[in-house]
Amino acid sequence: MNGIEILKTIYPWPPNKPDLPFNGTGWFADCNKECLSLLVSPRTKVIIELGSWLGLSTRWMLDNAPNAVVIAVDHWKGSPENAGDPIIPVLYETFISNCWKYKDRLIPMRTNTADGLARLQALEIKPDVVFLDAAHDYESAMNDIRGCIPFRCPIVGDDFNPISWPGVTQAVWKTAVEEGVKIVVWKSAWMFRG
Repeated sequence: MNGIEILKTIYPWPPNKPDLPFNGTGWFADCNKECLSLLVSPRTKVIIELGSWLGLSTRWMLDNAPNAVVIAVDHWKGSPENAGDPIIPVLYETFISNCWKYKDRLIPMRTNTADGLARLQALEIKPDVVFLDAAHDYESAMNDIRGCIPFRCPIVGDDFNPISWPGVTQAVWKTAVEEGVKIVVWKSAWMFRG
């Protein structure tokens, strides 16, 4: 059994679709789509997404990489900036409901990013691209980026903005310098080409 099949057994879908209405809200800027469009295509086989919320970006990647498996890593508890949002108690269930039609190609890893990345590396998962839009504080962003570097594939991320998200911006710059990788920035999107 390969790593993808093992993941499917560890993180199975529920037997029935949650009885929740579709909720298309979320954050997925055009600049992220433009960067990912350079990397995501029918040739793409595996995508890792860190931070999925209700699946807006997840569904876009599944639609634009029709032959790919997307591994969505999220604890589905929300972030500090989402505290009090009424969707939080049913965040995971709404993600599942929103993405139900993709269940054959989508693995929802309900865990934090550190544990998820460790498991993916232990299973020797080889993604074609990673999309990173998880925690925004410096330490978390740094840990997420460093956790993605060993995949040796392009990494696209969101929230590159020194005013709104200084922790993410600082983590991206520091990693680029430490790893000697070229960074491409387009509006709030950033990309390491691997």
